Amino acid sequence: METILVYIASIMFKDGSEMYVCLCHGISDKKIMKLTQQHGITDVRGIRQITPLGSMCGKCIRTAKEVIEEAVLATTLKKAS
Repeated sequence: METILVYIASIMFKDGSEMYVCLCHGISDKKIMKLTQQHGITDVRGIRQITPLGSMCGKCIRTAKEVIEEAVLATTLKKAS
């Protein structure tokens, strides 16, 4: 079910719009994806070493994991083709 939701989210935002994942710190899905691809990050711990993601209320962690998984999958598929 989570995979389907991530896929749907990726379709919904193909128009270039941004979704804020961490409202407390203003961290968007695009920023997480960019950092994931630039630094080879594969988990939330890696993003948290670079940003303050999840350090306030923590409600963003689940969504951040989904965005990271999507970015890792996209990178893997790109390398395979």
